[in-house]
Amino acid sequence: MGLLLGRVDFQDLALNLGGAVEIKYGLFIQSTLDFLIIALVLFLVIRAINRIAPKKPEDMKPADKSPELQVLEDIRDTLKKN
Repeated sequence: MGLLLGRVDFQDLALNLGGAVEIKYGLFIQSTLDFLIIALVLFLVIRAINRIAPKKPEDMKPADKSPELQVLEDIRDTLKKN
């Protein structure tokens, strides 16, 4: 990330509260950015794999109709005939 921003290293950012007490918020920012980049790359890789992988035959066949839907279709067909 530092290369994209002109070699800025967020890990060195800290808020000095006096003495030896420091809040290193730069570590948090750097870790958050690293996590988001890794998560995005993993998402894109898994998405590409899912597009390439062949679909299973049971995923491709239409689902069986519920009995209620079958009855409603029968009623609809009967009404269309009359």
